[in-house]
Amino acid sequence: MTTSSGPTLYDEIRYPARSFEYTHPNRLATIAALYGMRPAPIPNCRVLELGCGVGGNIIPMAYQNPDSEFVGIDLSSEAIAAGQTRIAALALKNISLLHLDILGVGDQFGRFDYIIAHGVYSWVPEPVRRKIFTISRQLLNPQGVSYVSYNAHPYSHMRDMVRDMMLFHTRHLTDPKEKIDQARAITKFITESTPDDTAYGKVMRYQRERIDKIYNEVLFHDDLNASAEAFLLHRFVEEANQHGLQYLGDVDFVRQDMTNYPDEARSTLQSFPPEMLMVRDQYQDFIDGAGFRRTLLCHEDIKLTRQVTDDFVKRFFLSAPLKARAGDRKTDAGSGISRANDNAEVETSPPLEKAVFRSLGEAWPHSLTFDEVVDKVFNRHEVEAHVERSPSAMADLCALLAVAVRRGDIIFRFHRPDIVTTLSEKPEVSLVARLQSGAGEMVTNLRHSVVAVDNAMSRQFLTKVDGTRTLGELQAEVNRLNSTMPEGSPEAPGVESLLLKLANSALLVG
Repeated sequence: MTTSSGPTLYDEIRYPARSFEYTHPNRLATIAALYGMRPAPIPNCRVLELGCGVGGNIIPMAYQNPDSEFVGIDLSSEAIAAGQTRIAALALKNISLLHLDILGVGDQFGRFDYIIAHGVYSWVPEPVRRKIFTISRQLLNPQGVSYVSYNAHPYSHMRDMVRDMMLFHTRHLTDPKEKIDQARAITKFITESTPDDTAYGKVMRYQRERIDKIYNEVLFHDDLNASAEAFLLHRFVEEANQHGLQYLGDVDFVRQDMTNYPDEARSTLQSFPPEMLMVRDQYQDFIDGAGFRRTLLCHEDIKLTRQVTDDFVKRFFLSAPLKARAGDRKTDAGSGISRANDNAEVETSPPLEKAVFRSLGEAWPHSLTFDEVVDKVFNRHEVEAHVERSPSAMADLCALLAVAVRRGDIIFRFHRPDIVTTLSEKPEVSLVARLQSGAGEMVTNLRHSVVAVDNAMSRQFLTKVDGTRTLGELQAEVNRLNSTMPEGSPEAPGVESLLLKLANSALLVG
C-alpha cells in the first residue's frame, strides 16, 4: 500500500467533517435506476470513498446499513486515526478506514457497487485524477456507479481571478493562519478599492461575500491550494470516456426543470435528443454559470435509457418536506402549503395537487410508494368531493408528481430508509447523531442530511435521548437543563414537542 511519507496539510488544518447527502448510494442508485440501470440494493452493497477524511460522510452510511460494507481511504494519517476512534465508539464492524494514497488503490479491496470521490478531483495532481478514473473502471461492479465532484467552469473563472490575487499576496507565507488572514485581508483591500458600479467591482464584491461566508479551513484547502483546477463538463467526460467510462448524469435531477428559463433558452435546451444529455447539460452550465459539478459515471458498455416519461415516478419512493401553513384546515382546498425547512410557499392548484402535497407533507420524513400516494390522495375529503378516481385522474396525478419531482418540490429515491416518527416509551436518537451532538458538530440524520442543533441545551438534550429514559425521565432532564441556563434564557418547550422535532428531523431510530 502507498501511504504518505509524512504529515499533510490536512493533518495541520483539519477539513470540516460532515455528511454530504448528494453522495449517498441512494442518490446514486436513483439516477442509475432512472436511466435503466440495475443498481445494487442499498441495504446490501459495497461502497468505497476516496478522500474520506475522518469519515464524517461514510461512517453514518455504515451505521445505517449494517449489512453493507464500506471502505474509506485518506492521505491524512491523523484524519484516519480520528475516524477509527469514531468507528470504535459506534462498534461498527462493516467499515474500514485506511491511511492510503489514492495511487495505491488496486484490486486488494475487491469490487464496489458505489465509488465516491467528493471534493478530491479538482484538488489533486493530474496523475491522481487519472487514477480516480482507473479505479472507477477497474473496481466498479458491472452495474456500479461512480460519483466525482469538482470545481467547474464557467463560474470558476471568476473564482480563480480572486484566488490568483490571494495566492500572489500570500506566496511567501508558510504559517496557515497567517496565510488565511492575509488572503481575507487582500480580498477586502482590493474589493474596497474598486468602483462598485463596474462589472469588475461587482464581481469582486460577489467574491468577497463568498469568501466571508466560508470557514477558514475551507478557504485554506479549497481556494489557497495553488494546484486546484476547474473543468468544463465536456472535458471531464472526454477524459472519463478515455478510461472506459460514460456520463450517467448529474446527481441533481432538479436540473431537468426548465420552467425558470426564458422561452428561447428552454426551447433550445429541450430540443436536444435524450441521447445528447451531456451536451445539453454543458450548454445549461453555460447558461447557469455553473461552478461545481457532481457527476455520475458508469461503465461504457451499459445501454442507458435516456427517455424519461412521467410514469417514472411509479418506480420510486416519494417524499416531501412540506407542511400546511399556520391556521390551515385540512379540508380547505384553497389553503397554502410551505416547505418545512425554509417556510417558503409552494404553489399548488386545488384540489389534486394540493392533496398530493398534503399527503406527502403529513407522511414526512417517511417516503411513500406511488400506490400509497394514490390511496392517501383519493381518500382525502377535498379530492373525494371533486375528483373521480379514474384513468384520466391517475394520469393527471402521475404528471403532476413528475413535474413536482423535476422542480424539486418532491424527492424521489431508489430505496426507502427506515425512519421512526412515533414516540416509543423510551425513544432513541441515532448513536451517530448523539456522538456528533456531544462533540458540538452538525448532526447527520437517517436521510443522510445535515441537521443543525441550534443551541447548547438542545445539544445536551439530544445526547440524553439514548433509549434508556422514559418520557417522564426525559422531561426531568429538560427541567434540569432549564435550571442550568443563564437567567433570561428562553425556557425549552415540553419533552414531547422536543421529541417530535427530532422525529420530524429523521433522527429517531427503532
